Amino acid sequence: MHQICELCDATGVALRPDCVGRILLGGQFTRIDGVSRITAARLETLQPSAIVSCKVHGAAGAFDLPLVGGIEGRSAGPDQSRRIVITFPSRVTLSGASVTPGAAKKQAVLKGMSGDGTNEVILHLVSVSDAQVMTITLSGVSSGSISNDATFFFAVLLGDTNGNGSVNASDVGQTKAASDAPLNSANFVTQYASLRSVRPDRRPGE
Repeated sequence: MHQICELCDATGVALRPDCVGRILLGGQFTRIDGVSRITAARLETLQPSAIVSCKVHGAAGAFDLPLVGGIEGRSAGPDQSRRIVITFPSRVTLSGASVTPGAAKKQAVLKGMSGDGTNEVILHLVSVSDAQVMTITLSGVSSGSISNDATFFFAVLLGDTNGNGSVNASDVGQTKAASDAPLNSANFVTQYASLRSVRPDRRPGE
């Protein structure tokens, strides 16, 4: 959908939160009530404001790992389960969701989805193979006036505590250093990365 809106002021500050991340097709500077603004045609799409992998760490509670540019290096739950939480700027409905494994020999199954009609969609995955990058698609995401599919990637690599896409001596060192430390927001990934799974040069897709 193309719309005309007052997108931002002369300093580049967004005037509307839902304008963030839009694709500008063109525009011009105007002055409205003495304030310089850009009036532009834009292509509206609904995209998440946050995507995290959520895992409960015992009595310490749940810790979220951002997935935009991140890799899930913690161990999976029962049945190799993973919990993904996708947050939108406002309430949305959707027609469905799907997960595509990262390679022919890898697995990932969408067991359940909740949050339709809210701003937080939760996906429950099971049988998630290690060392892969999955593609997750939310179909028919709609705010009532805008509708589109939203696709993102979910990378898992057990033992990758620093999120650099491989498991090596630096990850082993981090995990050992944190093994006796109290669990906190800075070390929760290393606390749940198993040293037994670490071997040099492991990468997603192996």
